[in-house]
Amino acid sequence: MAIDCAATSPAQDGTYTDLVSPSYAHVDVTGYVIEDQVTGLFWTADAQGTGSFDEAVDACESLDVDGLAGIVGWRLPTRLEMASLFDLGREGTSFPSLFSAGPSTYWTSTVIAPNEGRWTGYFGAGATIGQTDGMMMLGILCVSGALPSGGLELTELTITDQLTRLVWQREAGAPGLNWRDALDYCDALELDGQSDWRVPTSKELLTIVDATKEIDVPLVFDGFDWPGLVQYWTSTPIAGDATLVYAMLAAGTQYNADPMMADFYYTRCVRSLAGN
Repeated sequence: MAIDCAATSPAQDGTYTDLVSPSYAHVDVTGYVIEDQVTGLFWTADAQGTGSFDEAVDACESLDVDGLAGIVGWRLPTRLEMASLFDLGREGTSFPSLFSAGPSTYWTSTVIAPNEGRWTGYFGAGATIGQTDGMMMLGILCVSGALPSGGLELTELTITDQLTRLVWQREAGAPGLNWRDALDYCDALELDGQSDWRVPTSKELLTIVDATKEIDVPLVFDGFDWPGLVQYWTSTPIAGDATLVYAMLAAGTQYNADPMMADFYYTRCVRSLAGN
C-alpha cells in the first residue's frame, strides 16, 4: 500500500499540529558544538571517529581536557537521548541538517539487561534504536547536559509522562488493525473525556521503553499493558519509501513494516498535554 502523504484524516506525522518541532543551533563560530534548543542538550557536530564501546567512552571523556567550545561533562548519550536526535523526515540520513553525517550506527551508554551489550542508534534510512555487544566498531557521538527529570502518573485509563508531556492509553489498545485502520481507530477514540487521541510517532513510542528490563519480556514501563510479543504501530512513514512505516517490537526496537499487515499488530493511542 502506498501512503498518501497528502491525507489529512486520519492523521499521520505530517498532519499533526501538536508535535514539538526540533530546533538546533551552533553554539560557537567553529561549528563544533550544536545545542538542541528543545532538550537543552549539547552535541558534537561531527562523529568523534569509530571504536569499541570502551574507546567511545574514552573519546568523549577526552573532550573535557580542553573543554570543547567551553563546555565540559562530555559523555556518550543514553538510548533516549540518542533517539531524540532522529530526524525521520529526511531521506538517506536521519541526522538533523546541522550535523555532519558520518558512520551509520553509534554507541549509546545504555546497557542491555542483563548482559553487557549496548543499545545503539542507527542514522541511515529507516533510523532506529538497536542492540549489539560492546566489541563492535561503531561511530562515536558525544553529548553534554541532561534531560529534565520526570515521572509517570497512572490512572485507571491513562498514563501521563511528565517528561515528554504525553498522555498514553494504558490498556493494550486495539489488536489486529492494519496501519490505516490504526490511524482511524485513534482518530475516533473517546477516552477519559478526551477526543484528541492519535497514533504515536516513532520517537514518541520509543520513550515508553524501560531499558532496565531484561530482553526476554516486553520492555515497557510498568503500568503499560503490552500483551506479549506483539508489535505496535507508529504514525511515522519511512522517508523516501511510500510503502513502509515504523512499528515497534516488544524488545524495544523498531523496524520498517508493511502497512497492510494486521496480525500481531496492536495500536496504542497517545495525546499531547495542553500547552506542550
